[in-house]
Amino acid sequence: MSVLELNTEQIKLITKTFQKAAATSEESTSIFYNRLFEIAPEMKPIFIDIDIKRLSDKLFKILKITIGSISQPHLLAPALHQLGTRHRGYGAEPKMYVPMGEALLWMLAHQNGDVWSDEAQFAWKVTYDFMAHTAIEALENKI
Repeated sequence: MSVLELNTEQIKLITKTFQKAAATSEESTSIFYNRLFEIAPEMKPIFIDIDIKRLSDKLFKILKITIGSISQPHLLAPALHQLGTRHRGYGAEPKMYVPMGEALLWMLAHQNGDVWSDEAQFAWKVTYDFMAHTAIEALENKI
């Protein structure tokens, strides 16, 4: 299992930048998926029959769970394993997590404007890497 190590300031940055994106979750979701399909158009067929409200609910649910458990990652792992298992059912592959991470960071930067910083970018990258690695364990049946 991957390790998630963040200091108090990084957790505050993640929480603050998440709240800003969550305040307009459907808009944030639109930005996320538009960016994802721009950088990884091969992923679009996976999401073709899902409406934006449902996508928004799913995206922000897992982000909210992550933020709520960020200081106790061992409590977060089961939810991320479930996510990986669901992704396996959709035909996801480990390599797909790379553009998803890029799209997530891009959306967060876009939605946070002047509040976004190199420190926020780094904290979110560490967090997303943990999320992706943990979900991929289940995707690949390694748990």
